[in-house]
Amino acid sequence: MKIFRELIRYGAVGVLTTAVNFLVYVICTRYLFSSEFASDEALFATVFNWVAWAFAVLFAFFANRCFVFFESRRGTVLLLQLGSFVLLRLGSGVLENFTPSLLIRLGINDLFAKLTVALAVILVNYFFTKFVTFAKSGSASHRPDATGSDGNLPL
Repeated sequence: MKIFRELIRYGAVGVLTTAVNFLVYVICTRYLFSSEFASDEALFATVFNWVAWAFAVLFAFFANRCFVFFESRRGTVLLLQLGSFVLLRLGSGVLENFTPSLLIRLGINDLFAKLTVALAVILVNYFFTKFVTFAKSGSASHRPDATGSDGNLPL
């Protein structure tokens, strides 16, 4: 039952992360900058997809750390986890950022391509996050009340 609750929490964070990613992408491509001025629409989409990805990765790290895996260790461990998380997400980021561009070049709508790839990336990232980034977390740091030993959320 513990794994089921963890998957529900991870799924919720994944949905919120995807929402952050889409929101930043839409703001950049539809409101801040216009593709009318870009000579290559696929390149334009790729650049702002990376911007959206960076915001989403930072959100996902802290949300997973606090609300999914209840990690409370700080200092060097936090930095190592952040480094691991970012490196693993760079790998999945390559998939997330170059696949939509390929699909756009094949004539698929950019938002549909982005959604399809985002769903696949959520699944891949769960395994990386659980079994690599937070794999060595001790059971004491997996607290069901989601607070650290000082009663604050673990950041």
